[in-house]
Amino acid sequence: MQTWSTTVVTPLSYDTDPAVLITFDGAKYIFNVGENTNRAFCQSQQNFRNMRGVFLTQVDSQRAGGLGGK
Repeated sequence: MQTWSTTVVTPLSYDTDPAVLITFDGAKYIFNVGENTNRAFCQSQQNFRNMRGVFLTQVDSQRAGGLGGK
């Protein structure tokens, strides 16, 4: 049986949408990557190890501003 969990990495704010992390036994998926997602990962001691995918509900700065190279 596979276990999974969800974590809200960053909450809704005036300039970004929430980033939600879905964690399975061997994979992680993140939905929306707002501006402060990297900092929130560091502060919560989360990591990008086993990250298999990034899903964006829309392609705009509120949801994709935390992607590298932007």
